[in-house]
Amino acid sequence: MRSLSPSTRIWLSLGLAGAVAASVFWLAPTPESSPTPIANTDRPATATPAKPPQPVKEPGAANTTTDADTADTEVIASTPRTWDDAPLAPSLAGTEIDGSLRADASGHLIVDLQTKDFFDYMLSAVGQVSPEEALDAITDMARSNLPPEAAQEAINLLGRYIDYKRQALALSQTPLDPARASDPAYQLDQLRKALADLKALRRNVLSPETADAFYGLEEAYGEYTLASLEIQQRDDLSPQAQQTLIEWQRQQLPAQLRHTENQLVADTQQSLNRQEALNKANSPAEAAEQLRSLGMASEQAQQVETYLQERDRFDSQYAAYQKERAQLEDAGLAPADKTKREDALLADYFDDERTRTWARLRQLDTASP
Repeated sequence: MRSLSPSTRIWLSLGLAGAVAASVFWLAPTPESSPTPIANTDRPATATPAKPPQPVKEPGAANTTTDADTADTEVIASTPRTWDDAPLAPSLAGTEIDGSLRADASGHLIVDLQTKDFFDYMLSAVGQVSPEEALDAITDMARSNLPPEAAQEAINLLGRYIDYKRQALALSQTPLDPARASDPAYQLDQLRKALADLKALRRNVLSPETADAFYGLEEAYGEYTLASLEIQQRDDLSPQAQQTLIEWQRQQLPAQLRHTENQLVADTQQSLNRQEALNKANSPAEAAEQLRSLGMASEQAQQVETYLQERDRFDSQYAAYQKERAQLEDAGLAPADKTKREDALLADYFDDERTRTWARLRQLDTASP
């Protein structure tokens, strides 16, 4: 593959597999640090949602575009989405090729998330095939399906993308200060610095336009997450003020992310409302009625009611079982005889394996210190 520099080829032979695996965006927060879902609140009237990145298209260069632009871009050539022959690696058998390399009407490469997805999909085979084989496969598919100029642009971009992966891997290995690692403020500062360093690296190695196309949405979500964490750490804000500002930050997300995040928050709030209804209900029937009033389908609410009724019956049976089982402790039986009586008692009170398993688990839980 003559289009990649010798230094790049040497590095590929030594470390592409590790870099591809390890340089996934490493700033994702842990579940404990994720912004708390909140119900709908009013946001400041002066807020205006941020627009998704709109990269500038340079004449004579690859057509760098967002996914939203792609629908309006005429595609004259594209790599296939399925394998005509044997796939590059066994793990890719039976899968659709993720992403694609495409050329526009001017014969230039269209650079967007599909381009990155295609590179990542093909490079995921490294480990089952050599780095050189994966790179040769990408090169062959580009040259076989795209106009010469677009194919060469794809190959050049691949070289820069691999260089970015290498440098991002090194960046992610910067150690934390052990003495401050548990300090939330220090953690937030390091996360913000890491995101800023990654953004700068992407724009330096890939170009600002390509970085926006490849990572614009990811970076927007990273900024939203960090802003939400910062708001949660502010002790000068009331819980309601924090919720309002987090909601406002969410409305600044690009449309695709905002819709998904709003739906996630709505689903979480709906789940919390349903759990509250179950906790407050005085009977299975009342619980089912409350769930229906919260929008649950009647059939699903009936399934919940049936399950709760079953658990109520089990609780009554278990209380009686435990009372009789406790009497065995004072019966003076030999250990073997006591075990047999306990097994027989379990079978008498619980006539199927499921409820017997529930009873055993309840015993273990009760016996735990």
